[in-house]
Amino acid sequence: MTIQLIVDCSGIDSDDARVVGKTDAEIDALRKTIDEHLARKETTLLRVRITNLALFKHFSHLEGMNDVLPTKHLIPRVLLAERLKIQLPDWLTDNLIVALGLLKNPTIASESKAQAIDVQLLIACHSDLLMGTDFYDFVAALRQQPPAFLDLLAIEAIKTRLILHLSVDLAINPDIAKLFIDELSKNKAIESFLQNFAYQQHTQFLRQKLADYSLIFALPAQVLPSNLLATLPLLPLPEHQARQLPEHFLAVITAVTRKILVKELAPEVLADFVTVDWASLWAELDRLCEDSPKLISESLANQCQRFESLEAHALSKKLTDYLASSHYRSLSAEASVDAVLDWSVGYFDYLRSVLLSKRIPDENINGSFTDWLLSQSSRISRSEADWRYCAKQINKFLNSNYLVVVVVIDALSALNQDILLAELATLDHLTVRNETLFAPLPTLTDVGKRAVLTGTQTYLLPNNLEKALQQTYQSHLSESNALKIIKSWEETSEHITEQNNLVVFFENRIDERLHEATSFTKHRDDILPIMRQLKRYIQSWLKDAAHRDVVFFITADHGMTVTNERYKGESLGEENDRIFKLKDNKPLPDGFVLINQDSKDNYAVPKTRLGLSNAALAHGGLTPEEVLIPFITLTRPSTQPNRLPVEVEIQGECLRLTDKFWQLELRLSSSVQIETVRLSIEPPFRLESREPIDIIRANKSHTITLKFRADCEQEGLTALDLGLQYEKAGAHEKNSKRLEVCFPASLLERDTQTQNFEDMF
Repeated sequence: MTIQLIVDCSGIDSDDARVVGKTDAEIDALRKTIDEHLARKETTLLRVRITNLALFKHFSHLEGMNDVLPTKHLIPRVLLAERLKIQLPDWLTDNLIVALGLLKNPTIASESKAQAIDVQLLIACHSDLLMGTDFYDFVAALRQQPPAFLDLLAIEAIKTRLILHLSVDLAINPDIAKLFIDELSKNKAIESFLQNFAYQQHTQFLRQKLADYSLIFALPAQVLPSNLLATLPLLPLPEHQARQLPEHFLAVITAVTRKILVKELAPEVLADFVTVDWASLWAELDRLCEDSPKLISESLANQCQRFESLEAHALSKKLTDYLASSHYRSLSAEASVDAVLDWSVGYFDYLRSVLLSKRIPDENINGSFTDWLLSQSSRISRSEADWRYCAKQINKFLNSNYLVVVVVIDALSALNQDILLAELATLDHLTVRNETLFAPLPTLTDVGKRAVLTGTQTYLLPNNLEKALQQTYQSHLSESNALKIIKSWEETSEHITEQNNLVVFFENRIDERLHEATSFTKHRDDILPIMRQLKRYIQSWLKDAAHRDVVFFITADHGMTVTNERYKGESLGEENDRIFKLKDNKPLPDGFVLINQDSKDNYAVPKTRLGLSNAALAHGGLTPEEVLIPFITLTRPSTQPNRLPVEVEIQGECLRLTDKFWQLELRLSSSVQIETVRLSIEPPFRLESREPIDIIRANKSHTITLKFRADCEQEGLTALDLGLQYEKAGAHEKNSKRLEVCFPASLLERDTQTQNFEDMF
């Protein structure tokens, strides 16, 4: 059998076939081809598709001939009934079956014959029409339907089944579900209805918001019931389909911003009007916030983040960065020294951004630090963040026969150490350790320089720097030329010799230029070339040291402050930068505190960013940027394999203290003695409290409580990267340890699940 005639009036057949043309010439040509095929006794099957009964008459004589198979008449209803093994309802016509593509859909199969025909048909059209998990799934499935689907909605059983899915499975009010399907069935095109529905929804949303905030604005008339528009989830509306609505949105946004600027509305209200992902909206919001930062709120930044476009995320980041730079938390009066140092990291990020944008810092934040500082002098002096720590480290490394190079940079605040650290990061063959110290008070060069280097109050030292250093480190400086002092303002040799044990380099140019700087930006521009030159010095000194063990310490005597206003009162004594050296015991004006540096000298120091001269930048006060100074250690990495000598074990379970806040008990043990152990934790986690460990002796252990937070909830087994820094055999090492922590489930989630279970009964 080599000829197969297929009568396919509905266009069902999709296999290879010769299609009968409609002209006499085409018909005659195909008949000739068939005759030749039969005459040659071809073994291959020639399929001939006939698309209407009139054309079939020209080939009906072939029926019953040898090598001609029985003619196939493809009738959609018959084929579908055979596949489903059921009797089809009268309303399911041939045309509807073809238009819906049911015969081409593999989901129509005999395995589903237990389901009602209306269910089978809808699942065949798209499974999410009945099995989607939310209204958006349902709408997405609708968008993929052919125009014939609207004919299907005319069938009461189909309409009822869809309404049942919306109301029962998707928890939509039955009346609203019926109203939506009724409105859909009135239309000629599904996509145009959904576009209009989204447009009407957003118009209704805007109309409701205008009413909520008593704003008067004319909007286009609504053509769909308001309860339908307001009840169903808001559908996305691309800007190119929004007609004149973008203009209305921008006009309303402008009206809202006016009310915010005159304080008739809170800034957070603006976020309520941001519900569309339109480029024109992001551009206008960007412009408005740029012109009037008072419009910026955390609510607006968060709302922008909810959308998918790059413009929305860029604006969200811009607003978030602004909020981070414009606000920072005050310091708790009960904070520990470590907590203050942690706090200072964010404070300097905040202050740097504020000063570079020429804004005025919040004095309340500075004031919280000053109040803490004045009440915690004893606690600071006992900590490793005290200025005496520098001399302890110098002595420690001298005792270990290191060549010690100390760089004292006059007026380098911890606020500006980022410039120095960026330069040091490019140094090869050196490990960088960054710490922060509290400078001696008051923050003056003649008070701080000798004190930081020797660990002794200045009034107890000789006035001569060299004598002060010789006196402090005499056991290591007995040989000639063991001490070398280099000064940036003098012509001296910058090279280190074999005889040098302690080298001190005084860099004074930052302080010199500080008083001439007209702005914070100009001051940072002055710092950069000096730091680059310092890097070249270090590279040269590293070569001079050859194979000797060498350590570099970089620190400062004090920092600096960008002043806000000038002191207008009467002189309190000898003026020196931002302090008065008192000449009598008169009561101090408000805003000044008494600092006693020794038994003879008393100083009146402003608590705020008050300037005593016309200099824009000065020092002598109590701000964090003056009091906190960098202490940077540079060492050559060990040539031995960098093996972690510390074992870290989790004790017990991870405890959830509150939302996004956990506690772990860790046991640290070491086969060798390690000192000054500090722990850190990698993002997205951050330590809430940090407990330094003075020493872990060889083959001993120490248990520590780790409290930490994250911006997102965590659950289940999660990797947590722990950083460890410690001193081992006189050298500083830094390593990391990966812990596998099982985070408990949120109590709120458990309560919700429990309640849902109980609500079933």
